Amino acid sequence: MAPKSRKIPVSVRQEVLILHRAGNSNREIGNKVNLSFSTVRYIIERGTTENKQRTGRPRALNERERRKVVKDALRKPTHSAQKLAHDLASCSGKTVTPQTIRNFVHNKGIRGRRALKKPYISEVNRKKHLEFAKEFVKKPVEFREKIIFF
Repeated sequence: MAPKSRKIPVSVRQEVLILHRAGNSNREIGNKVNLSFSTVRYIIERGTTENKQRTGRPRALNERERRKVVKDALRKPTHSAQKLAHDLASCSGKTVTPQTIRNFVHNKGIRGRRALKKPYISEVNRKKHLEFAKEFVKKPVEFREKIIFF
């Protein structure tokens, strides 16, 4: 299988075919359109300027939508794949499955996670914490070191 190379524009391919019909050699055509003679020969052998249809399924998201999904996943780490898919559908109009979002985000190295919930601290306990801290600061250094290490 030949290595992939850049696509040659349709206009250049049309020019190659016109020059070939005019009776020019492959090398002359290659020099005029700045292509190698083997490329010119390949274009002439095909005899058409149409682009071949690509194999495989097209991607569900374009580059801009993929960047948006990554940005949203990083900005809102607690959002699920369903929520990210819903956000994408509401802004771009494209519907993709949550699994597609999961696969893409996972390939980018972003893992699913939830933020830790901070425990609710009542006003009473908050005041007790503050009193304890104030008392602890007043203690001598030896006492504080003894508490910390044991």
